[in-house]
Amino acid sequence: MTKRNNLRQFNSVAEFMEASGLSDNELAKLLDVDRSEAVRLRQGRRFRSLVKPLKVSKTCNVPIEKLAPESAA
Repeated sequence: MTKRNNLRQFNSVAEFMEASGLSDNELAKLLDVDRSEAVRLRQGRRFRSLVKPLKVSKTCNVPIEKLAPESAA
């Protein structure tokens, strides 16, 4: 991942992955989640709580509101 990507804010985890050249496995390792959860993130599925989205938002530079639970969006 380049410094430029660290400064840029992305609209989705998929956009972050594409710009960073990350695979599902690499994202899973970066976020300390299993591969299936990384796939769900790439597909834009949302979380039921905000505990993990805070880490994802910070790590992937994706606004937290893009990751908020469906009922909160």
